[in-house]
Amino acid sequence: MTEDTKKYWHTSSFGGLVENIRKVKDEKKFNHLMDCLDSSITELETFPAGGDRASAIHIAIEKSKEEWWDKFSKQKTQISCRAGCAFCCHIMVAVTDDEASLLADKVRSGVSIDMEALNRQAAYGEDSSEVWLTKTNNETRCVFLDPEKKQCRIYDSRPASCRNYHVLSPAAQCDKESFPEAKVTICTVPDAEILASAAMNVSKVGSLPAMLLAKL
Repeated sequence: MTEDTKKYWHTSSFGGLVENIRKVKDEKKFNHLMDCLDSSITELETFPAGGDRASAIHIAIEKSKEEWWDKFSKQKTQISCRAGCAFCCHIMVAVTDDEASLLADKVRSGVSIDMEALNRQAAYGEDSSEVWLTKTNNETRCVFLDPEKKQCRIYDSRPASCRNYHVLSPAAQCDKESFPEAKVTICTVPDAEILASAAMNVSKVGSLPAMLLAKL
């Protein structure tokens, strides 16, 4: 297993898949995983950059998750995420430039956001382990989250990072204010992580606030 994954952008969950495969020294599975990533990158490069490419990736991700849960239906029932939970809407979310274009289109089409909050969050930087985790939930609330209903106002266009964030541990532990040391267990759907990682290799990546602000 000599393939250097460091030359690729990838999601943390994809990195976890790679490490698990390396631990058991399954070269066949490792090569298959990297081949899938390469082929996905090649296919995405045929699409014009922008919001339409982001939407196409999102559709493919949803399809891959449906296929996965058709095979592993028990795992789906163990997911603790529920509408109105929204704790994950208070952490740093990475988006691609394509996704930022899609989100900017939503804002320009009439979805209102708090520009003061967006500017403030854009200044927090990219490292979720530093500034973001020292802020209160009110300071880090996603600009697309309805604070009263606790629902995403652009749910159908939410980024891949949000789409692939399915929690298996108790949902309450996602609240970083109440459980700052809690370990959150994520359900990983391999094909969805491959697609999200491929998207990161054909488009610039950054924090949602910074990337969106640059588009507005």
